[in-house]
Amino acid sequence: MRHKVFAGLLTLFMLSFFFIAEQHQRNWLLYLTALSAHSFVLDASAWRGAFVDGAGLALMILIGFPLLSLAWSDGIEPHGVRSLFVAGYCIFVIYIGMVQLVDARPRDLERLKNVLLAAAVFSSALSLGNWLLSDQAGVWRLQGVLGLNNPVHASILLLAATLPAVRRMTLDRAGLGWLAACILPWLFVVLAGARAAMGAYLIIVVLLLTGRRDLRGNVMVGICAVVVIASALALAGFDGFRDIWLARGVSYRNVIWAQVWAQFRDCDPIIGCGIGSPLSITLGAQDSSRPHSIFLGALYYQGVLGLLAFFTALGYLMFRALREAGSGVIDRRDWAVMLGFALLANLTSGDHIMVRATLFWSYFWLPVMVIASLRFASNTSSTATGRGNSR
Repeated sequence: MRHKVFAGLLTLFMLSFFFIAEQHQRNWLLYLTALSAHSFVLDASAWRGAFVDGAGLALMILIGFPLLSLAWSDGIEPHGVRSLFVAGYCIFVIYIGMVQLVDARPRDLERLKNVLLAAAVFSSALSLGNWLLSDQAGVWRLQGVLGLNNPVHASILLLAATLPAVRRMTLDRAGLGWLAACILPWLFVVLAGARAAMGAYLIIVVLLLTGRRDLRGNVMVGICAVVVIASALALAGFDGFRDIWLARGVSYRNVIWAQVWAQFRDCDPIIGCGIGSPLSITLGAQDSSRPHSIFLGALYYQGVLGLLAFFTALGYLMFRALREAGSGVIDRRDWAVMLGFALLANLTSGDHIMVRATLFWSYFWLPVMVIASLRFASNTSSTATGRGNSR
């Protein structure tokens, strides 16, 4: 029963980013998911078994190093320390629940992947329809997807959710329905002007196509690309469309990163400034406290040592997922490409991910935790053995 409750809450939590606008409501869904996952920690063998190999250790590095950096943080408020520990604990217990879910009900993760795809298609179609029926069509930048007011954030979630559909097409296992599942979110991204997200997505799609010889799958992906490019060219005559892609320039990223780098040099380069240290960025009349890059954020908050730990842990998880792709009931490569997309999209956004239930939290940690927990699903027999042991 507890597996079903946890799987249901995990699904609702992920869907909340599509359909719930209020941040605090998504936070409560995160806490409920963590509360249900906490029941697995009561069984000592559950959490001990979750860290018996390198994948579990890699996840603990991703959680532990940012929390460790609190020791040399300056200027952090008590509520900030509390929030970071709550975030770390939620990740820890949800991962424990994920391990047990893979052990007992691995198909639920595949269902979750399909639910995310369906939500991406439905919400992008609804947003596109609303845009076409409004007086803003062809003039203003497309707004976010339902609960996501920021169109860039919405684009990242939409594209991440549709990557498994691209894989199905490249494997010659899909028809026109899967083609439509890719085209609609792509059109949303074109109109939203999420340039980094589109670039990251195209890189992953090219990698998926590399070495494939199945003609039908390649043709379908080619059609998908042609539709998006043709749509972009057709809309190029609108001033509003040109503004979407060109007027924003580099979106102040060069100014932001220069100021982050200048403040980082005042800290210890080996261990960084500490994850709770304040960051002040001035953009004319507007101020910011975010480095707008998960990698630059890791360097600023955790230093060279923390950045190396970050890359090492993620590199091991990616290697593990790709090496064991095709084994077991869960398709590791789907989650690996979703994580790869997340890392590329985070080149210009994301910041550090030890925070509340933001979009970046979800699409980074979900594939990380799935990949780290997949040692239980190497094959059908090992899954059955694990289920017997968990009892």
